[in-house]
Amino acid sequence: HDNSWSKNIIQCSNSDYTGLPTGMPMDATEISLDGNDLTQLRSHSLIGRKNLRVLHLNNSNIERIENKTFNGLKSLRSLHMEDNRIHELKGFEFNGLTNLRELYLQGNLISSIHNATFAGLKSLEILNIAGNAIIDFPIWQLALNPYLVSLRAGANLWSCDCAFTQRFTAWMV
Repeated sequence: HDNSWSKNIIQCSNSDYTGLPTGMPMDATEISLDGNDLTQLRSHSLIGRKNLRVLHLNNSNIERIENKTFNGLKSLRSLHMEDNRIHELKGFEFNGLTNLRELYLQGNLISSIHNATFAGLKSLEILNIAGNAIIDFPIWQLALNPYLVSLRAGANLWSCDCAFTQRFTAWMV
């Protein structure tokens, strides 16, 4: 932490954790859990960390995120979950992250994203879903995210169906 306690950074990367560590301070402002073996993030598992602004969960073998996993993280601005093994986003994993500005999900195995997954992220500015296996997520629904200025969605398996391609192209223009 710094002298004023405005920053309290927790570094638990590459520590062979198979679940979220129990001793993380509630007043943490940044938590790094990169390079662990977390497999699954359970509902409400980070609740109470009202000061958390940045969370790093990269390369931690995460396969599944339960609904409302990040519930209660009102101050979270940046969520890094790149290079995991996430296959599906069912729609309510990111509920309650009203102040989230940056979401990094590149390099996973995501093939399915529910239409409601990003709808509640009203402050989202940066979204990276590149390098997954997404085929037909209606990306034009991201128009519901009024502050989105950066989207990376390349290196996916996007559908070449005419109706999908027309809507995708129209949204991009």
